[in-house]
Amino acid sequence: MHVHAAWSNLARRTTLEIRDEHRARLLELAALRGEKGFSRLVGEAIDLYLKRQDERKETVRRALATRGSLTPADVADLEDEEELRRAGDGGMSAGRCAGREIADAQDGFEVQGSAEEQRACM
Repeated sequence: MHVHAAWSNLARRTTLEIRDEHRARLLELAALRGEKGFSRLVGEAIDLYLKRQDERKETVRRALATRGSLTPADVADLEDEEELRRAGDGGMSAGRCAGREIADAQDGFEVQGSAEEQRACM
């Protein structure tokens, strides 16, 4: 189905090809918001997608900047932890590790406790 979408006076009109079920769902969501069309929803979705792409690029850049900073043992520990997480049993749940609180910090997270307990959680 061809759909014409415009988000605001500053936006350009364009044609999108979307599935009928997507169109129906967008119209439903727009109606719940009191809007006649779904151009604003499409614009918001595009904004969110582009923002996530930018965040992903930054995450990759930061990850690449750490290249070479981990010891082989650190890498093995992280791989083991990831394997456990993917299996559904990482020993960590809802911000806790071995009974210790994990507090947000600027560069990721910080584990409260002794250095040994922190290493066990990372």
